[in-house]
Amino acid sequence: MTDQTIAPYGEWESPFPISMLAAGVVALGEPAAAGGVRWWLEGRPDETGRQGLWRRDPDGTVTRLTPEGFNARNRVQEYGGAAYLVDGDLVVVSDFEIGRLNRVVSPGALEPMTPERAWRFADLIVDQTRGRLIGVREDHEPDTLASHGEAVNSIVAISLADGEVTPLVDGADFYSAPRLAPDGSQLAWLEWRHPNMPWDGTELKIAAVAVDGSIGPARTVAGSPSDWISQPRWSPDGVLHYAAEPTGWMNIYRLGPDGPEAVAPFEAEFVYADWLFGFSTYAFVPDGSMVAIGRSDGRDRLYRIGPNSGTIAEIPVPFSEMEGLDVDGDRVVLRAASPMDPAAIIDLNLVDGTWAVLRRSTEATFDADDISVPESVEFPTTGGKTAFGLFYRPRNSSFTAADGTLPPLIVTSHGGPTASAYAAFTIGVQLFTSRGFAVLDVDYGGSTGYGR
Repeated sequence: MTDQTIAPYGEWESPFPISMLAAGVVALGEPAAAGGVRWWLEGRPDETGRQGLWRRDPDGTVTRLTPEGFNARNRVQEYGGAAYLVDGDLVVVSDFEIGRLNRVVSPGALEPMTPERAWRFADLIVDQTRGRLIGVREDHEPDTLASHGEAVNSIVAISLADGEVTPLVDGADFYSAPRLAPDGSQLAWLEWRHPNMPWDGTELKIAAVAVDGSIGPARTVAGSPSDWISQPRWSPDGVLHYAAEPTGWMNIYRLGPDGPEAVAPFEAEFVYADWLFGFSTYAFVPDGSMVAIGRSDGRDRLYRIGPNSGTIAEIPVPFSEMEGLDVDGDRVVLRAASPMDPAAIIDLNLVDGTWAVLRRSTEATFDADDISVPESVEFPTTGGKTAFGLFYRPRNSSFTAADGTLPPLIVTSHGGPTASAYAAFTIGVQLFTSRGFAVLDVDYGGSTGYGR
């Protein structure tokens, strides 16, 4: 930085215009990967934020699968998430307006799949052996609301032949994450009851699945009304894994013959609080290892967890915010952002560590000398405790302030009591730092990434 103009903090001319807050920025989420093909949801401001499903073929061709005007979202448990399913040629999307599931028969062409009822669906999986989907249904039918006083959640089967919906599991107030064992013989899921939010306490259940598809008696294998369980997944060899925090950190466990076993004890959070369906922060690699996103010290890191050994090694990537992880052979696809770059869909090669950008949230470019990079800070707070945050210094390649002066400080905090300060590039922060303000984004008590 040379030939800088000296001006008071807060009065610098910024290279970031206010219009950049929304201009051309798309929301990217829920990436998926299989057979060299990639999918993701894309919310566009020029379509009032409606989400469309997109596919990228191995040759680089990108195709919009849902028609303009269609909103591929859901409102199950109000926050929604996991609004689409891809399995080979089967592509299913949820209609945000009415809750109905639709099959994508060709790009831009949808075929209604479920009955026209006041139902919402989320978190779908395929049960190929029995020709059906399994997922969470939220029933908003007038009779249901009148008799129960609220919508009713259950796990249901949806016939791929005719869309008939059959209840499988009910009785709890909330359900999520139905996951079928690789051989189709067992179903695992999470359930919880009022007044809990899912991070207050959930129970991980397992039940046998009969040949006719019915679900046998369930048993609780982890969790309780006061113990949080998240992201159950079956390994390729049929071992159930999940995240839990008996040590105070949300780590990955597996269900061994004698009960829960810690896979790789580590001081990091390997899952986020379940505000939405379909969060994916760890996945299995064909060699039996796992790739996982762990959060500590105010940022995400990517790790490789060795098969059965409990070894854990960081994968060097420049990203400080990551989510939506999926594995396709030796490739990892995820949504990621760094302190210098906005969010994008990333394709990472596990063999050589190289990565490519498949879709950026904005095509705008920025001068690195104008970008303020966050610093993780901590400071004493009430009760003898420590508070944390991300501190951004004023930064502008064309301006500086007089020696001995201090910048005005903007203190902000994230929404959602269990979320965390965002450690990657955002226009909202740079609008202030480039004008000569300092910003402190506080990770208050309860934020993810610091242990229980």
